[in-house]
Parts: sequence; C-alpha cells; structure tokens
Amino acid sequence: MDGPALRQATDGARGRAAVVGGGPAGLAAAISLANRNFSVLILEKQASPTPEAQVRPRSYVYGINTRGQWALDQMGLRRPGQEGEEAAEINGLRIGFSKFGRARKGGPSKIKRAKALSTVWAERACIVDYLSNEARRQHHDRITTQWGCSLLDLNTLSSTVTYSTAAGDTRRDSFDLIVGADGANSAVRAAMHRQDPQLQVTHLPARRRYKPFYGLKAEGDWVPAPPQGTVVSFITAPTHLMILWKGPADTVSGLIGASEHFMLQPRTKQDWLQLLETYHPELPSHWMTSAAEQLQEAKAARAASSVKCSYIVQSRTVLIGDAAHACTPNMGQGVNTAMEDAVQLAEAIQACRYDVPAGLQRFQDERLPEMHAMHQLDLNVDARYGMQGKLHPEFLVSMATFVFWGTLTKIFPQVQLPPTMASNRASVSFQKVVASIRAHKAAVGAILGSALILLARWVVLLSLQGTVRLPGLSPA
Repeated sequence: MDGPALRQATDGARGRAAVVGGGPAGLAAAISLANRNFSVLILEKQASPTPEAQVRPRSYVYGINTRGQWALDQMGLRRPGQEGEEAAEINGLRIGFSKFGRARKGGPSKIKRAKALSTVWAERACIVDYLSNEARRQHHDRITTQWGCSLLDLNTLSSTVTYSTAAGDTRRDSFDLIVGADGANSAVRAAMHRQDPQLQVTHLPARRRYKPFYGLKAEGDWVPAPPQGTVVSFITAPTHLMILWKGPADTVSGLIGASEHFMLQPRTKQDWLQLLETYHPELPSHWMTSAAEQLQEAKAARAASSVKCSYIVQSRTVLIGDAAHACTPNMGQGVNTAMEDAVQLAEAIQACRYDVPAGLQRFQDERLPEMHAMHQLDLNVDARYGMQGKLHPEFLVSMATFVFWGTLTKIFPQVQLPPTMASNRASVSFQKVVASIRAHKAAVGAILGSALILLARWVVLLSLQGTVRLPGLSPA
C-alpha cells in the first residue's frame, strides 16, 4: 500500500476516492470502495506501515459482534469464528476469547471458557493490521497509502484536499469522493464546520474511566496459547470490569474500567492490592503486586466520548465511524458500526449507479437516523456510570426493559426475545431498539409494579399466618 501519493485510476475505475484515516473505518471504506472499482488513496498520519501491534504496545480491545462480522462478510473477508475455531490468526488478526466470568467478593471468580464466538475479541492493533494486510493483498493496484501525512486543508465545494507528506512536501489534489474516517476529533469534520457553521456537533464526555497495566509474566493456567492480542479473560465485578489480553513475549496486559466516581477515588497501592485480592483471588500473586503498583501510578483515562452530528454529507465529502458518531465503549458498537458504515456507504453509491452525490444523499438518509438512535442508546447506558449511579432514570428505563424480557425468556423458553431488543444483530436497526424500549417501558413498569404489589401482599399474608414475622406485625 506504500508508494506514490496516488496511482492513475485503472481502466474502468469508477472514480478516485480519498480516505482520511487508516483505522478500521478508513480501511473498511477503502476495501469496500476498491471492491467496486474505485481507485483509493488513504491519508494516514502514522509514520510508516510498521504493524501497529509493534509500535503501539498500549492498545485496547474490541469486540466484533454480528454487525462487524456482517461487514467483514460483505467485504469478502474471511472472519474469525467461521469455522468454529476458538482462536486463530488470519493475516495479522489475532483473535480469541479464552475465559469469561463474574467475580465474587471474597471468593474465586466464576470463570468458564467461551462456548462460541458470537463476539470475536481482538486487540485494536490486530484489527488494523488485519484490514491493512487484506487491503494490500486484495487491492494492491487500487489502494495506496500516503504515510505520515497531515491534513492541511479540505475544500468540500471543490472536493480538494491539501496535505503534507512525511518528507515535508505539500500536495493538493481533487477527488470524486472524500471519506472522513479520522476519528472522534476529526479534521475532516472540522473543515466541514468551517465551511458551514450550521453543522452542529455534540460532544458528550463518557462517565466511565479506566486504568491499564502491562507486562505481567504469563504462567500456569494463565498462559494463553493463541498469538499476541488474544483476549485471555473478561471478568465483571460488582464495582468494576477487568479485561486481560496477551501481550508480547508471553506477557499479559489488562485494564480495569469503572465509573468516574469509583476510578477517581484516591487509592494507595495497598488499596488496589486489596481490591484485586478480594475480587480476583485466582490471579497469580506476583501479578497482583505488579498490577497494583501500575494502577496506583496510572492516571484514570476517560473512555471515548459520544459524538452526534446534525448531518454527515457535504457535497462529495462524507463522515463515517467515530468522525460521524463516536460512542462510548459501554455498548461495544464503535468498531462494528464503523465497518458497517463503510460497507453501507459503498452499497449506497452502487445502488445509485455510481452517482456519488446521489449515493451520499442516500447514505445519509438511511444512516443518519441510525446514528442518532445509537447515540440515544449510548447515553442511556452511559448514565449508569454517572454520579447519579444505578438510579438514573434513563438507565433504569433501558435496563428494566432488557431485564424483563431476559427474565421472561429464561422462565418461559418458548417465548422469544423480540428482535428489536437485540442491538448487536446486524439485521436489527437501532431505531427499532429505541422504539421498542419506548413502547415496552409502560407495560414493563406496570408488570413489575404488579409483581411487587403481589410480593408485598404475599409477605404480609405469611406474616399474619405466623410463617414470616415482620416488625410491627404479629399474627391475629
């Protein structure tokens, strides 16, 4: 993918596209457009094509659910889990999910091996390397990358991009399509706003924070057999979440994530050690000591913010991924919806017979309401991590609905979970999930309220019969 800034479009090419950003969203867009005979230039700020897993030791983990897996299928890529493997390495993508469970206070975690890969877990660096390798392997003649460049200017009216190269040169070129896939702090989005101040962008910081730790020496049952980047364990505790994954040279890295209220409380090394011993006693003792030291020194980093845009298309320029709708990690939808964006963008242009402006308008009409619905769901879930805690009304409305249907399907297996309640499914729109929650919340509240009244009546009756004694009540 390295080479001249832009090769001449191959015979029969649909047009020339510039993709700003070489992360999962940008690479997915490049592959999807190249699949439809576009000549694509990726403008990437990273200095070289060195595999990201080697230059960014402090990475983080993505869960690729059925939305992301659908996108990989549409791109024509072999996705992990298709052949039932629990862990694999596919052209740089190191995946797997060894253990998951729930921590109990004062006892070992309930941990078991994953039975299926409905969600594929992988380090971000591995996903980037995988998509980069696939782009190079499948479309070496259609996709090129300009490494170490910075976006200097973007004129959406003329579809012209001005950027500096790693060598210090300044280049300017026009394109048939410009895709802004450059993250939550998008320079493309900023350029669009300069040219049209009517573009409204809402930034809401996440109320969840995390602290990482690295270099724990893997040993015994905790030695993950799969390659670097494989998730070793995903453990939830009453106060926090812990994720562990395999690092370089048989080491294990991890993070602890929780609400701001929890993570910003001052803690000594001994406090962290006590927390690990309380909720994760099955971990090797020397891990706890090293992790406690790092957790005490590390700054509590804020999780990704939530971003909402009033529109995402300006002339021949379009925003996708975090540039269009960054979300917090709470829903686990960031990388999945980013790759979904890329595929649906290419499909919309194809559906309009490669009329780019018409295709972009179609993409915005279909996708923007989905982005806004996902933003609303994200806010509902993120409320759980705010200072309001678990009693926040938005969180309770969402969770009560999911708990009700989840409990009902457990008690009565013949009752199927409504498709609109399964937001991870590629076939279910976020708009339907939001509408379903609104439609069901009154019924759920009435049923739960009735259940509480019946329970209270039953307890009172038992107390009057002498079976249960309550303060202030005695048998007649």
